[in-house]
Amino acid sequence: IGVSVVIPLAVSGEVEFATAGLLTLITGGSYIVSYIMGGKYKALLDADRKIYILYILDSISVMTSCIFRVIALKAGQSIVLVQLINLACILIKNIGYVIYVKIKYRKVNYNQTPDIKAIGKRWNVLIHSLAGIVVNNTDVIILTLFGSLKTVSVYGVYNMVFGQLSSIVQTTFMQA
Repeated sequence: IGVSVVIPLAVSGEVEFATAGLLTLITGGSYIVSYIMGGKYKALLDADRKIYILYILDSISVMTSCIFRVIALKAGQSIVLVQLINLACILIKNIGYVIYVKIKYRKVNYNQTPDIKAIGKRWNVLIHSLAGIVVNNTDVIILTLFGSLKTVSVYGVYNMVFGQLSSIVQTTFMQA
């Protein structure tokens, strides 16, 4: 929530304060939904070698999000609504994880008292994940604070393209 105030201050004059704040909250909300709602189910599916379920739901979510966001943009809707559509698709994807796991793993007792000793380092994982976000996005953070949004936008597109190419190469050769 604090970031949704800091980012609009950093980009004041280029984007309305409310728009920048809402976009920051919505984008952060998608990460929160994925981490809190879907994290444990994704971990379970990954551990059970059912990662293809994650890929299927991710693919459906991305395609649906793209289709509805393009429709919204062509209809002249605000960027906030366009990003809300993406958040809704992420929420639905995570609901899909929950439904699949609840059906597939009926014998799992979700009301079992947790073994705190076994999961005692969960906060370390959260801190590590947050540190990873900062480290992996330092370039964008610095550009946002000290550059123009046009610079950040162009850099973001190039970074996304090269990130996807890297992902394709890693997936292709790591699976072989």
